[in-house]
Amino acid sequence: MINPIVSVVVNTYNHEHFIEQAIVSVLEQNFPPGDMEILVVDDGSTDRTAEIVRRFEPRVRLLRKANGGQASAINFGVAHAKGTLIAFLDGDDTWLANKLQRVVKAFEKDPRLVMVYHKYSFWDVRENHTWEPEFAEISGDILSDRRKLLAFWGAPTSSLAFRRTVLERVMPVPEECSFMQDAYLIATTVCLGPVLGIAECLAKNKVHGQNLWFAERGVPNIEVLQHRLETRKAAINSVRSWVRSNGSRLSRSKIRIMLKSWQLTQDKDEFQLKPPGRFRYFKHLCRYPLAYGPTMTRRHFAYAWIRALAVLVLGREGLHYVESARTRFKGFAHRVRRWRDPADPKSRTI
Repeated sequence: MINPIVSVVVNTYNHEHFIEQAIVSVLEQNFPPGDMEILVVDDGSTDRTAEIVRRFEPRVRLLRKANGGQASAINFGVAHAKGTLIAFLDGDDTWLANKLQRVVKAFEKDPRLVMVYHKYSFWDVRENHTWEPEFAEISGDILSDRRKLLAFWGAPTSSLAFRRTVLERVMPVPEECSFMQDAYLIATTVCLGPVLGIAECLAKNKVHGQNLWFAERGVPNIEVLQHRLETRKAAINSVRSWVRSNGSRLSRSKIRIMLKSWQLTQDKDEFQLKPPGRFRYFKHLCRYPLAYGPTMTRRHFAYAWIRALAVLVLGREGLHYVESARTRFKGFAHRVRRWRDPADPKSRTI
């Protein structure tokens, strides 16, 4: 195949129960077969994954390598890809039939786009339960608007597509990023141009109990949390390193804002493993107004600092006192509003 429009890079490891569905979902795309190539990178599987992939040859090209993690598989696949656009798919996920058509049209419509991402759903195959997580449809030059930057978190690997020329500027993904290679790619590529978010569900991400990124709802898994903490830390450091080497002063200052929001998520995972002390929690609470201050109202900005100071002075119990005082104040304000104007809708509820 000479110069396909899009290369589909499927990374897989011991996905014998899912890889066939993943490949079929690509083959059944409402997209010209001659305009795409399908590369399946087997990252050292020890099950029947490679055997299953070979059934689809020559339409699908199997690339085998020693196990090195998801980031290394992505790097290996992109190095062998020929397309001007690169779309990623995890070997345990699937695409909806119009995925490639929607994504490629978006790139063709705006030649400035460096990345296109889209909404997705989770599918727990154990319970046959599907749900759609919250999705932030943020498009344009992310670095030009702090509100966009703080609201933007992109999407998982199976919902990402990039221009090849852009990936060449940010890859290879540091292998220590492991399964958070998507976070690294998102954070670095937004420095290079505008992105487009599509608020249409075009992928299903399977939940099956062996996901590296997924801790069971309501039941923190210590091993998963620890792995996630280590990998996110590596991703943060890798993004910082790339920006220092390749970013302008503007991009450096802007990306620091994004990484502050990542650190807040990192803190929350750490707290599930070990409850924070007074000063550690104070530092965590200070990060909110420092990161999100420009997007807050004056009232919420002040309240964020009051909460932090209350913890510093009184410990975690200080949050209880502050929240109780806030509730009493809101009740008082409600009664005053009701007395001044009984017809005001805001006076009917607190």
